[in-house]
Amino acid sequence: MPLPQITLEGRLVDEPELRYTQSGKPVVNIRVVSNARVLNQTTNQWEDKDATFLTCSAWDQMAENIAESLGKGMLVTLSGRLKQRDYDDKEGVKHTVYEISLDAIGPCLRWDRATVARKVQRTGPAAPSAPQEDPWASMPQAPAPASAAPPTQPPGPMPGWGGAPPTQQQAPQYQDSPPF
Repeated sequence: MPLPQITLEGRLVDEPELRYTQSGKPVVNIRVVSNARVLNQTTNQWEDKDATFLTCSAWDQMAENIAESLGKGMLVTLSGRLKQRDYDDKEGVKHTVYEISLDAIGPCLRWDRATVARKVQRTGPAAPSAPQEDPWASMPQAPAPASAAPPTQPPGPMPGWGGAPPTQQQAPQYQDSPPF
């Protein structure tokens, strides 16, 4: 059975914790608090309700990107697969925790602004060690030919016109039913 997908908005409780496995694979753990804010009609004040703390994890490049980009207190929007895990503490008491294996995460732009820096990576034996610039960022524009003039009418019969394309003096002859 597939794990349930969850999407939520919350604040990072701590700085992202980036670690590496023995084989060198990066993994990051973050804790997020998500809660509802309700306007109390009597006091006209916002009140926080039902805070839920969740631990989230991500691997590989996403883990390193999270550690470099996100920080404690940031409002984030995330999506991932909800997992349930049971464990026994030192006293032998059974606990159940819920965790999210992240598929996507980013700063929430509802109240804040963010700047995105795109990483260009090349893989393979001929990959240079220094990062390369984005080849699409500065593509030269081809000049338009001087003799090119915009067409005055379509180059032939078009569906739905009922014959030849209209000229300025001739109104289109519409059919009663659409041509599809």
